[in-house]
Amino acid sequence: MTFCSRIALRTVLTTSLFSASCIAAAAQATAVLPSEVAIPRSVRHQITSKMNNLTYKLSVFLPRGYETGTDRYPVLYVVSGETFGPYFAEMTRFLAAGDIPKIIVVGIDFTDGDSYSMDLPTAGKDSHWDVPEKRGAANFLKILLGEMKPFIDGRYRTIPGDNGVAGQSMAGFFALYAFLHAPDVFQHVYASSPSMVWQDNVLLRDAKGLVAQDHDVKARVFTDVGGLEPNDGRLQTLDAEMTSAHLPSLRWRLRIAENQSHQTIAFADGIDALYSIYGPYLRQPLESELAGLAGTYCASDKRRFSLQTHDHRLFVIGFQSDDDSRTELLTTEPNEWFIRYLNYTMVVTPKGSDAYSLTFHLQPTPGPNGNIYTPTVSAELCSR
Repeated sequence: MTFCSRIALRTVLTTSLFSASCIAAAAQATAVLPSEVAIPRSVRHQITSKMNNLTYKLSVFLPRGYETGTDRYPVLYVVSGETFGPYFAEMTRFLAAGDIPKIIVVGIDFTDGDSYSMDLPTAGKDSHWDVPEKRGAANFLKILLGEMKPFIDGRYRTIPGDNGVAGQSMAGFFALYAFLHAPDVFQHVYASSPSMVWQDNVLLRDAKGLVAQDHDVKARVFTDVGGLEPNDGRLQTLDAEMTSAHLPSLRWRLRIAENQSHQTIAFADGIDALYSIYGPYLRQPLESELAGLAGTYCASDKRRFSLQTHDHRLFVIGFQSDDDSRTELLTTEPNEWFIRYLNYTMVVTPKGSDAYSLTFHLQPTPGPNGNIYTPTVSAELCSR
């Protein structure tokens, strides 16, 4: 091979290797380029309020099957939407498989940097910051009801009379404010770790005003506070005011969540909150009923388990496994209990003044020839 031939061959090899390297680098670069992940069945809108000339972002998360059907749906308004909108949208989609209705979730966000602190708390002076009279929760509620809600109702298949509101921290404060001032509009409310300290528990004064109207309120409210948060008792005081009021159609629930902080509680309690405000309309049993059921039971399949009460709730312990796992039992009718998310039901048959017989109907399973088989287990009280 001549010198020139060797040079030509080296040039061809070098060019080929360089080209291959470039192709590989390009492929690698293409593979690692970031791309935005879109949430299915979600739409973003912007609306500029005529009241304050500020622009708000509305993220609409539609339920599964919306695009192929004609049904109308309840709406849950969530503040702040970028943080909690996708979370509640996905949770409602999963739970709508049978535990709660399908829901349109609308996340509300602010484009103005001051809006969170100026729109959500009530107007006036506070030790934290002052809110001018032209801003504040009252004005933002007018924007929500007078501009945002008509915008959503006019573009989507909503049930205009079935609405919820949810938020955490100062947005939790606003969720309670919206309920207390528009109880006929918002029937489903989740106020997570609300900022009760604002204006020295101004929400308690609003609650007293609502109760004083002596008008029944058909709504379901779930509010909570983390066990790791500083707790000055303001939320418990509000809870006592609402639960002691003569409002027979109000279902108000407060949870103090152990081992949860201000930052984690909404995500930890979110599923329970959705179930509480949208799930089956639960019955609150009397303490005497709960105490009568408590004890250790011997089952027909030789298992032993116990029923225990805690915080006005009934739990079955050790029924589904040999460990001490605790599962809450819920009830909608006297002597009928169920475990949510599972097709487990417990029927109570009174036997005398202080004894009960239990029958568990377990998860249906396919049997021979495709027939559905529903196992049952009976149990008698062994000891208290």
